[in-house]
Order: sequence, then structure tokens, then C-alpha cells
Amino acid sequence: AYAALFGYEYGLTAAVRGAVLVSLLFVCVVLHELAHSRQAQKYGVKVRDVTLLPIGGVSNMEHIPEDPKQELKIAVAGPLTSLAIGVILLIIDSVIGLDVLDFNIARIATDWSYLPVYLAWINIFLAIFNSLPAFPMDGGRVVRAFLAQKRSYAQATRIAASVGKIFAILFGIAGLLINPFLIFIAFFVYLGASSEEQAVLIGEGLKGLKVKDVMNTRCSPISADTSLAQLVEMIFHGTCRGAIPVTEHGEYIGLASQENILSAIHEHGLTIHLEKIAKRDLPTVSPEDTLYDVYKRMQRDQEKAYAVIDKGILVGIISLEDLGRAYEVASVLRSE
Repeated sequence: AYAALFGYEYGLTAAVRGAVLVSLLFVCVVLHELAHSRQAQKYGVKVRDVTLLPIGGVSNMEHIPEDPKQELKIAVAGPLTSLAIGVILLIIDSVIGLDVLDFNIARIATDWSYLPVYLAWINIFLAIFNSLPAFPMDGGRVVRAFLAQKRSYAQATRIAASVGKIFAILFGIAGLLINPFLIFIAFFVYLGASSEEQAVLIGEGLKGLKVKDVMNTRCSPISADTSLAQLVEMIFHGTCRGAIPVTEHGEYIGLASQENILSAIHEHGLTIHLEKIAKRDLPTVSPEDTLYDVYKRMQRDQEKAYAVIDKGILVGIISLEDLGRAYEVASVLRSE
């Protein structure tokens, strides 16, 4: 819509041309992200979806392989695809007689024939831009992959994230001086570098600890036929944090999170029973599972708590809050 509005200054045809160009560009971005995704799938990484943003796309993967060589191949797959698209389009443009060295962007508004030329060059630009060592962009992931071959994964991530933040600051300055759009890119890069650095460091800090070391064993299961009115009263006197195990005829059937409970109260009042809001078929964990593996599973499943089952019996709850406390304690102990 923005591209059409921008081109409308030159007439309706130019507006259509701008919309077509952006649509084709995002087709190329999808191919870029699918290249990442396909390479990741070769290493057994599940890809949930691809999100398209005004600055490009993001493949939502369960996790990034910690094998540096695998991450390297996943990272370079996208830019190489964009580069290949650009080069192939330039060859086709040359063969059909178009001037591929004409960089006059204003021709987009008046000339359909310039569209494939511009699309070719913008794909080449995307390949180069994504190759900048600004973590978590593709180039930044390449940097981490190289560093991780001689350093720990956490150290490599910390260095790559620091470089990414420096680039984000530079993008921000350039945005103030040249193009405000770069400020948006700076914001995305800085937040992305910070969040991924934090996720990796937390994962590293949890290594060596097991679920049985930090799980909450004081959270008594509640029957599925309990009303929310009864549940609210129980919560005020209980010890559950974040999620409540729900049982039916004495057997565990699922979890009811505080978010689910509040949402149900808002929509249905206090008369509804737990059986209506309990999340069933959720993954469970074992007391012997490592916190690092549980943390990665929470990221993968986008869940905040799991029931802990030992030999078919509910023995506790492990939540994201429990992992956070474990990380804080482990960090203090390691610093000493």
C-alpha cells in the first residue's frame, strides 16, 4: 500500500507498478527465508513459520544448531539465494537487451521494463546487506559460527551480539543523518542481538542442573470439576506458581495457567469448571531431564510450564520462573 501511494504521484499506472514491485520483492524474500528453512530442516530443525516484516523476513526455527558448521550453512543459504536471484535476473535482463547499469530509480515510475532490472539489483543489495556482521542478521550468524569453532558457544554469541549492537548504533546514527528507515532496522538488530544473547547465556547457565533440583513439589493437583470461584479461593491459600496441575478421577490431565484462568473469568465468570480451561495433551518432563533441555523445549513449544511425571505419577511442576531463579542462583555461585 505504501509503495502504491508513493508511486501514485506519477499516476495510477505507476502506483500499480510500485505495488507489483514490492509484491515481487517479497516473493524473493520468501525464497531467501525458505532457503534458510530448507537447510535447517536438513539438520533436523523444525521450522514453524516465516514472518514477513517491512525490513525482510524471519524464519521461526525451534532452535539454532550449536554445531558451528551447521549454523554457518544455514546462515549463508539465504544471502546466496538472494545473490543467485539477482545474478540470474541480470543475465536475463542483459539477454533481452535491457540496460542493467542504469541505476535511475525514477524509471520505476514510468517504465515497466526497468522493473526486472531494479528487482535484480535490490536482490543483490539484500544479499550484501544481510551479509553484514550485524548479529542476528545472516552475516552476524556467520561470525558466531566462525568464533564458535575456537570458543564456547556462549562466548561466541556474546562477541557476535556485541558486534551486532555496534552496528545497530551505527544504523541508528545513519538513520538520523540519512534515512529514518535505518532507525527501524537499528531497533530490530539491537533487540534481536540482545534477546538471542540472553537466551543463549541462560541456556548455558542452566547446564548441569536437572528438573528435580528446582521443580515445585508443593503445588497440589486440583480436580477438574472445581469451579473457578473455588479455585480463586484456593490460590490465595496455595503454593502454586504460574500453573496448576489438573486431575480427573485422580489422574493428571493437563495444566491451567494463570493467564488461562484470568481469561476464563473475564469471558465466562466464576461458574465455569477447570475441565473447560485445562490445556490437555501438553508435553511433560521427567525429574532427570536437564534444565537446559527443558528451557529449549519451552522455547520450542512456547510454553511457560510443564508437569513433571515420574513413572506415570505427577511429582511436581517446572515453570519458566523456576528456570529463571535457577539461572540467577547458578550465576551467583559461578561468580564466587
